[in-house]
Amino acid sequence: MSRNGFDKKEAHFQPSEVSGVKYYGLVNQGATGFLNSVLQVLYTTQVFRERITSHIRNDPETKHIDRELNDLFLKLELNVAHTNNITDKLEISNVNVQRDAAEVYEKILRQTSPEASQMFRGKLTYRNTCQECHVPTESGSGFWLLPLSLSNNEDYSVERGILDFFHSSHISGDDQMYCETCDDKRDAVLETEITHPPEVLVLLLKCFDFDQTCKRYKTCSSVDVPMVLNVQNQTYELHAIVEHKGGIGRYIATIRSSYDGRWYTFDDRYVTLSRNQYFQYCLTERFSSAYLLFYQKRKAASYHGLLNLGATCYLNCILQVLFRTAAFRERVNNYVQNNPGTEHIDHELTDLFCELEGHWTYTYKIVKKLKIDNVFEPRDAAENYEKILRQTSLEASQIFHGELENISKCLDCGEEYKSTAGFWHLPLSLVDSADGYSVHRGLQDFFQREREVQMYCEECFKTCNAHTYCSLKLCPEVLVLLMKRFEYDNRHKIFVKNNCAVEVPYSLLIQPSYMYELYACVEHYGDLAYGHYISKIKDDGRWFFFNDLSVTSHIFEEKPTEKSETAYLLFYRRKTDSFNRDVSTARTPQEEHAIAEQNTKDNEKDGEDGTQDNNEKRPDDHEGSPHGGISENRYMDHLDQQFDQHHEEGSYIGAQALAEVENIRACESLMDIGNDQDDDEDRCAARVEQRGTENFDQ
Repeated sequence: MSRNGFDKKEAHFQPSEVSGVKYYGLVNQGATGFLNSVLQVLYTTQVFRERITSHIRNDPETKHIDRELNDLFLKLELNVAHTNNITDKLEISNVNVQRDAAEVYEKILRQTSPEASQMFRGKLTYRNTCQECHVPTESGSGFWLLPLSLSNNEDYSVERGILDFFHSSHISGDDQMYCETCDDKRDAVLETEITHPPEVLVLLLKCFDFDQTCKRYKTCSSVDVPMVLNVQNQTYELHAIVEHKGGIGRYIATIRSSYDGRWYTFDDRYVTLSRNQYFQYCLTERFSSAYLLFYQKRKAASYHGLLNLGATCYLNCILQVLFRTAAFRERVNNYVQNNPGTEHIDHELTDLFCELEGHWTYTYKIVKKLKIDNVFEPRDAAENYEKILRQTSLEASQIFHGELENISKCLDCGEEYKSTAGFWHLPLSLVDSADGYSVHRGLQDFFQREREVQMYCEECFKTCNAHTYCSLKLCPEVLVLLMKRFEYDNRHKIFVKNNCAVEVPYSLLIQPSYMYELYACVEHYGDLAYGHYISKIKDDGRWFFFNDLSVTSHIFEEKPTEKSETAYLLFYRRKTDSFNRDVSTARTPQEEHAIAEQNTKDNEKDGEDGTQDNNEKRPDDHEGSPHGGISENRYMDHLDQQFDQHHEEGSYIGAQALAEVENIRACESLMDIGNDQDDDEDRCAARVEQRGTENFDQ
């Protein structure tokens, strides 16, 4: 048994899983926590890892430590790893001697190829200006980290430390400096500036001072650490902290995941979600054991918008969400590489995503592929989301693919009939209650409410009354929920929008035990005639608003839930198959008991019911896709394809609904992009520019 009572062998196979990515620890060889903490930071620095791999590919016989690092990083992707090859390369002979994490950090980078290590390398320029002749003298030096002194008498601030480090000082008296121009000692002004800012800025908090009696002692001052740091016109964001705990102490690393923005603690072989999720409610946190701070340069121009071709905001918002869904983007790219002549829309999506990485761009190719003839006609974002996925390769689209099992029970003989159907999203009615509308109650109503229908029973040989309900048979990697805001008014024969505030949780527990996290939301503003779509997306721990060409960041206090009057499509990413229940959608004991009883009955009667294999099945393009344009009864009943069903009116605006509200179109002009094969992108751009003086979708 190891410390804290955990079995080492058992912990070896207990990684932390985040959005499909597993984090594993490193074995402590004796007292190598100083090495493990630094290696975990380097491993989670994605660009560094990519450059290591690139160097190995270009120079297989390299003498740098890149080879050992690359081997270690590959092992870390699969399991807990050992660092024996690293300690041998660094010539650390005695692994039972405690060492300094900052020293081993520099030692690793000095032995790393310049291609990889240069992202941590900065350059300082020292300028001495004579106060007599005012002639400056400059000298420079490179650095791997900037040391900031701590005060033992008062609490310390990193921002004040940076100001002190670059603060100019006046030299006079006995400290005068020799001036070559004056050929004498003169008063001088000393200045320091960063002439080459590194991609990753590392700050060393000098908590170890030399004491003549004890030979060394640790300063235990609290340090105010900012999430965002401005250093001489450069903006950095905190990525990782190497902490030193205790006197002789041990090292651990606290790292912000680039996949979900949450903080994780790397303590040798143990990787856990940090108990304190820092910077949720303020941009500065106080640490008592911080030693090395790793700040990554913020890429201000990494997010780009899409041009609105007339009224194509419904398309732009969906494309931005798909682009920011990393797994989808990677699978689309892989499919195109393996199938260069594909007829799927993957090819057009790959071209668009490549352009979005560098600058704002157009969506002409996507519009043509989707055969959108009139770009000035307002359409439904959910409809186009499904349309894109139906034309995408199975390899990529299955990320959003789930399956429902519909169970119908005859009330006369008790016979049960089961059928399955795929879905791209789940349509939730805005169920009202004394507390208002919520996604939680919408899901409960969707899965728990029985509906009474009529069906033909093969046992009774007649049409009988039956109860039908559904359950989630296959949970998708990305669960999309549709808020059914568009309702048909039978009295006025038009569709109207429900602008009620909906309580949206940031975390969601879906039966039986799948934890999901909200990472994107498509919002609809205005009414049907002059509405507008935007997308709100969480990327690298921050939220961004994508409004056609405009992209802005938004910092806010993320609470467990948020009330929204505009949320339309909610994108939840599956985090882990954990049984954690500290979310707003946890079931009550009564609900758990009812579900357990139902599962027991299902297992007894399961047998060979003819259900299809989940792995290869796609959502049916027509009946199997639970589109919001059909009512709840129709959606539930159409799953059982053996019997005739009773259909009601639609619940939100779709393609057919748009035809019924033709009078609310913002523009009667048509722009035939899909059918005009000779119209190239330049001519399309000219036509958009000619007609684009009005904003038809706002």
